[in-house]
Amino acid sequence: MKVLLIENDNLLIKDLTKYLMLRRYILDVAKEGEMGWTYGSTFDYDLIILDVAVPKLDGISLCKRFRTEGFTTPILLLSDQDTTTAKVEGLDAGADDYVVKPFEAAELLARVRALLRRSSTNPLPILAWGDLLLNLSTYEVSYNGQPLTLSTMEYELLELLLRDSQHVFSTDEIIDRLWSLEQFPSEATVRSHIRRVRQKLVESGAPKDFIATVHGRGYYLKASKREEASPSSTIPAQALPFSEPHSLLRPARQNQPTTHRTRNLILMSSDVDISHSLVQAAEKHGLHLQSLSGLPQQSGLDLQASNGEFITQYPDAILFQFPSESRRGDTARKPMDQSSELSKTWRFFSHYYPDVPVLVMAEQGELRDRIEVLRWGGRLFLELGQPEQVIEAVVQFLDRLNRSSKVMVLDDDQDWLYAVTTLLKPWGFKVTTLADPQQFWTVIKAVMPDALVLDLHLSEVSGLEICGLLRSDPVWCQLPILFLSAPADAATQRQAFKAGADDYLHKPIMGFELAERILNRLQRRAAP
Repeated sequence: MKVLLIENDNLLIKDLTKYLMLRRYILDVAKEGEMGWTYGSTFDYDLIILDVAVPKLDGISLCKRFRTEGFTTPILLLSDQDTTTAKVEGLDAGADDYVVKPFEAAELLARVRALLRRSSTNPLPILAWGDLLLNLSTYEVSYNGQPLTLSTMEYELLELLLRDSQHVFSTDEIIDRLWSLEQFPSEATVRSHIRRVRQKLVESGAPKDFIATVHGRGYYLKASKREEASPSSTIPAQALPFSEPHSLLRPARQNQPTTHRTRNLILMSSDVDISHSLVQAAEKHGLHLQSLSGLPQQSGLDLQASNGEFITQYPDAILFQFPSESRRGDTARKPMDQSSELSKTWRFFSHYYPDVPVLVMAEQGELRDRIEVLRWGGRLFLELGQPEQVIEAVVQFLDRLNRSSKVMVLDDDQDWLYAVTTLLKPWGFKVTTLADPQQFWTVIKAVMPDALVLDLHLSEVSGLEICGLLRSDPVWCQLPILFLSAPADAATQRQAFKAGADDYLHKPIMGFELAERILNRLQRRAAP
């Protein structure tokens, strides 16, 4: 379990760190309120312990800010104020508990356990998955009655998987949940821990894939044959009459489980061999690929393929195979001519699934084909090579599409930092704000942002210097950097671009404009 401690008393920090880490809690420490907001709004914590009297942003204001922004993490307030008024103020600010200093360690730990039980989906002291049992009270783990000897990190890894056994945990999620900000490991370290836990489970009689891997996505606990759930409660997306198909299809997809949900692809190809190879490659990556050779027909409220199979799952992407030159015949010059079968099929699916990305494969990446695909709204053009490579490219595209991009904003204007989070929220960005440039290097390494929005004039260090620092670092030299500052003169902008900026915007700015400029940079960076 991961705890954020926001406290400026070094002696108390030392004591709480000792008490919590002895009981296997992972702890991050922030010594002032603004840094506490940066950590708490960026990373996932199971509990926040917050002192009311921290500097820069007091505990009551910070607690209100967390709740106003929709964070539901349990918050335990620490204070030396024992009055009823102070307690009421803290609880009304959104705190879940209030502890008066000085306190006994045993009482605080009991309150921590109570808050964690209250917020847990499984409040029982025993976590179980098939024959695997984990006792949260004694820290003992067994499989099929045989005790497992685990290191602290191996225990925490199993606990994480058991607490949300149907979730596919990516490597980044595992690092975020199990390591403190000062100890961020490499992905190879995570894979090494996974291998060791698997080996110990196998030695106790567990299947080799008890901790299963979804290629390109992460790890989850696999149910045994006898424990697999009854047919999924996923609501199938049924195609509607051609006139207005998507009004109910979108809610149907939203109701599908987001954790451990199989991604669905539709493949339009008349080449049986290629279709068969792609179906097999997709299965290895945990994808369900439905191959169609011709335009589907409407049967009642359903779409039915030419082989009689119904299309019941809303697709995550539609994959078209462009016909080769030898098969185009009269359409060799214009494969997407309005009267061609390919264009009819494209329009059909665009009407039924208007928000689903269309990806195109072709034996050769001719310029005219690429332009044609772009004009018709295609999102990705792939040269038809090995099936495994094609599917890997599709998986990478979907991962980028579904992942919330992380944007870091560095500015010493506290009011602006508060506003920018709201401005970018409608676009699904995960925003990390930072006001203290001295903490920049620590935070950027922990956050690993996809883009940086930077003010030109900062206290103690300039934005130009930070930009130059990043451009000279082999890890960060390709990071999209956008300057957002008050000066709008040409000389200042030239300075920014000379330092390595990708874009320059000036305040004030509308949310949609800032989001659009960030998205443009992210798309250019992600382009294959």
